[in-house]
Amino acid sequence: MKLTIKHTSQYTGTIMIDNEIVETLSQSFDEDGHMNGGTALYIQNKDKYYANLQECRAKEDEFKAEMRKIEDQSVISKDTVEDSTNTTEDVEKNESEE
Repeated sequence: MKLTIKHTSQYTGTIMIDNEIVETLSQSFDEDGHMNGGTALYIQNKDKYYANLQECRAKEDEFKAEMRKIEDQSVISKDTVEDSTNTTEDVEKNESEE
């Protein structure tokens, strides 16, 4: 028997109209900082959502863009850490293999 524990992150966003939550968005990230699956959307008030469809979709796009920024920052920082652990010999070896 084995127990595996992984660190993950979950971000949520809300779209509100007239102080009422119209839609909730969520995105999870795996332990490497990559997006896990797609963005989940839950529409609480369909009448207001469809009455403001273009604006709601624009906010959905904003949320997705922010999630991409978070993923990019995670991937870039991880690559930077991995690159900084390479020695001169590692770089020379990789260059000679190319």
